[in-house]
Amino acid sequence: MNQGILDGELCAETGMEGILGVCEARKVRHAPLAFLAFDLLELDGQEVMSEPWTDRRKRLEDLG
Repeated sequence: MNQGILDGELCAETGMEGILGVCEARKVRHAPLAFLAFDLLELDGQEVMSEPWTDRRKRLEDLG
């Protein structure tokens, strides 16, 4: 099993954009939230930020 550190954003389905939408959604029990990962920073204890973005993106897709 791989372990990694991801860069991404928490998103809420509240109709509000940005962090305010997430904060409002967290006040409601069972509010739909999603984490969207868009970059891989570390994989299995090794920093991968020096790799080209396309290679990191492929590694991230392979984790899913």
